[in-house]
Amino acid sequence: MYKAMKYRTKLTLALMLLAIISNGIATSILYFQVKKMTFNELQSKAVSIVATVASFINGENLVQFRENPTEENQYYKILRSKLIKSLNANKRKDFVVSFIYLFSKSPTNSEKIVVEVDTKTELERLQAGHPLVREQEFLKPDEIEMIGEYGVSKKFYTNQFGTWLTAFAPIMDAQGNIVGFLGTNIRGSNIISHLNELLISCLISLGFSLIAAFGLAQILVRKVSKPLDIICTTVHEIGEGNLKARSSYKTDDEFGELSKNINTMAFGLEERQRLKNNFTRYVSKDVLELILQQKDISKISHERKKITVLFSDIRSFSKLSENLPPEEVVKILNEYFQEMISIIFKYRGTLDKILGDGLMIIFGAPLDDDKQEEMALKTAVEMQAKLKELGEKWKKENRPQLSMGIGIHTGPAVTGNLGSEKHLEYTAIGKAVNLAYQIEKNTKKLNCPILVSEATLAPLKNKPQVKAMGNLTIKDKETDLKIFHLLDLEN
Repeated sequence: MYKAMKYRTKLTLALMLLAIISNGIATSILYFQVKKMTFNELQSKAVSIVATVASFINGENLVQFRENPTEENQYYKILRSKLIKSLNANKRKDFVVSFIYLFSKSPTNSEKIVVEVDTKTELERLQAGHPLVREQEFLKPDEIEMIGEYGVSKKFYTNQFGTWLTAFAPIMDAQGNIVGFLGTNIRGSNIISHLNELLISCLISLGFSLIAAFGLAQILVRKVSKPLDIICTTVHEIGEGNLKARSSYKTDDEFGELSKNINTMAFGLEERQRLKNNFTRYVSKDVLELILQQKDISKISHERKKITVLFSDIRSFSKLSENLPPEEVVKILNEYFQEMISIIFKYRGTLDKILGDGLMIIFGAPLDDDKQEEMALKTAVEMQAKLKELGEKWKKENRPQLSMGIGIHTGPAVTGNLGSEKHLEYTAIGKAVNLAYQIEKNTKKLNCPILVSEATLAPLKNKPQVKAMGNLTIKDKETDLKIFHLLDLEN
């Protein structure tokens, strides 16, 4: 089974990876820069040698040698003597000039040259199977870097005789015409060996730096993980149900801030647990937020304020429930209430009571809402739309169809907690509540799904489409209320 990697291990690996990448990049840059500088310096030295030696070669001697290309030719001896002196003058341990020779371009192959004079003895040539004047392979054009009139190989190349760097310079006659070239082959194995030694040294340094980085990473990880251990222990205790657990880590950095926030969270959870012990249910999120601000929930103030009250009731549900199994009744009601209550809270309503198959909802309390009338109408319309949607679903399931009446009224009422400290209930009481209830009772009589009082419609800037349904006379004979049927529910 996969086991999650600890943060301490992740941090160590991350620091090590950072050290490897950063040191690797630095080492690579250093090595390749040194390699490039070394090679560039080698190229410069090679060009300097051929340029210097070429300046001492008489081009006329080379032309006269070509008329009789033999070892007995006095011009051959003059030219070879100068080449040998130049070769001996440039022999150093760190810079090995192995060959200096005079050549011309092959008339038949652009990738070959004709070697005419070199520093080899007759015996060395015979052992190598080379004639005095011979064709041999040379650099391809794309392998040559021209520096003015001088040429040098762009990189080391390897053949059966070893690894080399080649440079060449033109030989001029008295008229300044190019009559041939002077070339030199510098052995590259020594330079490559030195570069390999440098690479090994860089890798060793990288290894030591990684060891040092690992040690520093361990120290840093321990320092960083210590506050995490304290915080994790506190969170674990809170998760186990100990809401009095508090983090003891206190600093001015991010971990200290996290520790402080966790302690605040623990206090909040403790308060919520206390509220659960004091309340049997929450009326709404707004009420809960208001309660959380009170140390003593019984001290939530009672106040008289304008509210909008909505009553809803499922028509003839009592009669319908008599013909259904109890389990089916509960299932239908639970599905109905789940959808309706979601809509209520969507529009900032407070669920006051569940009255059997009915609901009492208030808007504008406990928190003021200057759009309470609009929110109440939107709630009513969406509740009816949702009931229609549920009806279509229940029809497919061969379950009974329901209809609902909604009454809405706006007016002053007293809001606050009613009950004892052991059982409190946030509610609203007053004439506005009674009028909303009476309006809902008339929805069935008038065959209207939603009835709204004039007091609710009056503050609305955008008036909905309504139909006047006359006056509603309440039993006390003192209230004559204009009510309206809310039309065009889909819009």
